[in-house]
Amino acid sequence: MRSFSITIIVVFIFLAYYFLVIPNRPQAPASTQAVGKQAPERNWHEYPIKFICGKPGLQVLAPGKYFSAINVHNPDLRKPVKFWFKVAVALPRLKAGPVSKFRKAKLKADQALEIDCPTILKLAKAQGFLKGFVVILSKRPIDIVAVYTAAGVTGQVETLHMERIDTQRIANPSDIIKTQEAPVETGPANPGA
Repeated sequence: MRSFSITIIVVFIFLAYYFLVIPNRPQAPASTQAVGKQAPERNWHEYPIKFICGKPGLQVLAPGKYFSAINVHNPDLRKPVKFWFKVAVALPRLKAGPVSKFRKAKLKADQALEIDCPTILKLAKAQGFLKGFVVILSKRPIDIVAVYTAAGVTGQVETLHMERIDTQRIANPSDIIKTQEAPVETGPANPGA
């Protein structure tokens, strides 16, 4: 009877170790274990945000006019934040579209700005209908909410959707960020625009 109790205790310890300790041990990815290299530190934030702008000419979406507004907020109450953004166009029928260069923007503490359809079309050097992604990179976390609206035959808003965009942690992209000549300036609010 005593050896049975010891066996049960040994099995219990083994199972506890197997299910509680081993899964929580930090491990390098399999690709770096063999060569002994450290995996790159994922200390930047990436936010891929879907956009749809304009009135489609082809039957890729329901007839109507689509708008996307991407609101970016600096949640830090004391420090400014810099971020970089680009537009990656998605074309229909499995075609990849062009990708703009990164643009740099800066928000003071608790400020917000909006990346809207006219801005997206300008960065993509496009007119009319366009869909794809705005990709935002930041060293620190920021708040991003995308607002999607669509108007039907009446021209009035028929649907509205808001989505908070979660961050993905990525390795330092400094070597691939290529900013253009002038940063996007945050100017005085003009709610009627």
